[in-house]
Amino acid sequence: MNDLMCFDKIIVEKPTVTKHGFHTRYILEKDGKRVSCELRNKYEDSIEGDNAQRFANLTCGISAINYGLYTREIVFEFDLGPQEVRFFDEMLKKMSIEIFVSRFHQDPLFIKPEYAVAEPDVTLANASCKAKLIAGSGRDLSGFDTDPDKIVVLSSGGKESLLCYGLLKEAGMDVYPVYINESGGHWRTAITAYRSFKQHDIRTRRIWTNADRLWAFIVRNSPLVETNIRGIKSITDPLHFFSFAYFIFSSLPLMEQEKIGNVCVGNEYIEPTRILDGRNRINDVDFFPGIYDQSQEYDRYMTRWFDDAGYGIRQWAPIRSITGYQVQKTLAKNYPALFDLQVSCHHAHKGSDRIMPCGTCQKCMRILAFCLANHLDYRKIGYGQHNVDWLKANIHKLALAGDEELEHTFHHLSKHGFPVKGRYHSHIEKLHFDPHSSDTANIPADVRHKIYPLLLREATGAVRMNAGRHWEPVDIDSLSE
Repeated sequence: MNDLMCFDKIIVEKPTVTKHGFHTRYILEKDGKRVSCELRNKYEDSIEGDNAQRFANLTCGISAINYGLYTREIVFEFDLGPQEVRFFDEMLKKMSIEIFVSRFHQDPLFIKPEYAVAEPDVTLANASCKAKLIAGSGRDLSGFDTDPDKIVVLSSGGKESLLCYGLLKEAGMDVYPVYINESGGHWRTAITAYRSFKQHDIRTRRIWTNADRLWAFIVRNSPLVETNIRGIKSITDPLHFFSFAYFIFSSLPLMEQEKIGNVCVGNEYIEPTRILDGRNRINDVDFFPGIYDQSQEYDRYMTRWFDDAGYGIRQWAPIRSITGYQVQKTLAKNYPALFDLQVSCHHAHKGSDRIMPCGTCQKCMRILAFCLANHLDYRKIGYGQHNVDWLKANIHKLALAGDEELEHTFHHLSKHGFPVKGRYHSHIEKLHFDPHSSDTANIPADVRHKIYPLLLREATGAVRMNAGRHWEPVDIDSLSE
């Protein structure tokens, strides 16, 4: 196995905080030579406050968590409290393993062949964090008051965040949709929803960041990555596997000012098959078989950490009990005005009167397949008959999170003339509960009794996984208590 070490040091300068944002520099040092890239966040409202510098320090440092495998030292030129040091230390260790297994072994599409990792090389010694974290010593946050009825929804214009917004508003929560305006093409997927929200909901906020440019800068200065291979242009950072925390921490100034006690991420149900089959361990390495910072385990970790560090914020996902198939149906049928704003696409582009989906990426294939299977009007979100024809010819390329969700979708598509054979799985259209992916405690007790009945309107019931890994009916009222 080739050495993955790219840098001697990654230095993060102490951020400069202004009335409407903050900025810092990431400095990459190798053999005495340095290159740097500025990282910036801009806010619509003033972020001035007692903790502005602390929030800037945390936010600016988080991207470095992705690079524990590639550098000998990570140097923060600012102070961290004891609990903040614990967060960075634990996440550096955790994400080094996740990145090593996912990016270099399981899916090394954009990794140069000489750096791809064979199974015998997946060992704890190879996957462990190599970087030493160096930071100044400070105190933890003394805490700030929060309102348990207020919630930030990280918003992107996709089906999950739109459904979360509609669901939580109907449940009576005080919802703040926060749109992260990345400087690259990702903003095209969010701009349709953002503009509508900005007109109709005064709580809507936008945070501009060039974090995606920072990630691309580090890729350009790494020898590990092939950025254009087999005609496929990379749309994500192949060295980077930890991004949600950046967006959440970017929201902290708003959360403190508005006393917001919850942050919502739009994660749907993923069957824990790989965990239950033991496919989350290779040799002596335990890992999460998916994206860790979109998992229930990570939500729990962050809720505990926010409490220990004095923030008093709960992080959770209101739609973790339903599949992507069901997310799409619920959004379209229960919140049609929000459905009309949806853009779920890796390569969205500007059309004559709206942002249009490309119609051929995996996201588009999933969305169009779900719409057809549920008899939803796909034309409202930018698709046409030519997209249906293309999908029919390429349906064998469709990938979904679970095999049974794919079989269930194929079952319904076969009725529309698609050349597929599927199998009906009734649980796909139900609420799911299991301790690994969708525990009832995922939603705080004071609001779950409002959330579950709303999700049940387009579901055919609720099920719980028993000890034999079979789905059995469960009374939703007992889960809401």
